[in-house]
Amino acid sequence: MRKPHQVIFINGPRRSGKDTAANCIMKEFVNVRHKKFAGSMKHALRAFFGLDDATWKALEIDSSNEFKLLPLPQLFGMTWVEALIWFSEDVMKPKFGLDVFGNVLVTDMRKPTSTALTVISDCGFTDELFPIIHSYGAANCHMFQLFRDGHTFEGDSRHYISKEDLPSDVKWYIINNDFELDMYKRQILIRTNTILEMDRTFD
Repeated sequence: MRKPHQVIFINGPRRSGKDTAANCIMKEFVNVRHKKFAGSMKHALRAFFGLDDATWKALEIDSSNEFKLLPLPQLFGMTWVEALIWFSEDVMKPKFGLDVFGNVLVTDMRKPTSTALTVISDCGFTDELFPIIHSYGAANCHMFQLFRDGHTFEGDSRHYISKEDLPSDVKWYIINNDFELDMYKRQILIRTNTILEMDRTFD
């Protein structure tokens, strides 16, 4: 009998290692897909503001977040981060509810797939998790909560998710990203290996 589809939520502030963790899982395991709550929002804003290919690429590869925090003339003086927060908090959520991005994402995730695991790497709001949890079952959902010295949610509308706010069947993993990169990746891979019930080793 095939194991139910598993979901990994990744929760942590900017530069805590969220995309590094997701990319590491994608590289080392097969039948895995990477999703983001903000994916549809980013593409909508790109179209709305008419961002050219060069600016879009610069935003997408900006792992340091320096470019994303610069006011841009294409955004009428807003930073990319400010534009995302504005669209999320002032446009979408007041109109469609606090769980709107969860509902949008779960609709996309329900499309036929051969994958065994979905990694969602930009979790920062409790309400948007519930459509995913209700669709896949709390027992098949796992929270990777990342901590890294000197990195907080200051200036961000997102926050650390509280374990008490989610169903008790959601599995919780606290991960420290203050080690060397290889050690950090090893923590991610060992936990993913357990979730997928595989017998791989990462020495």
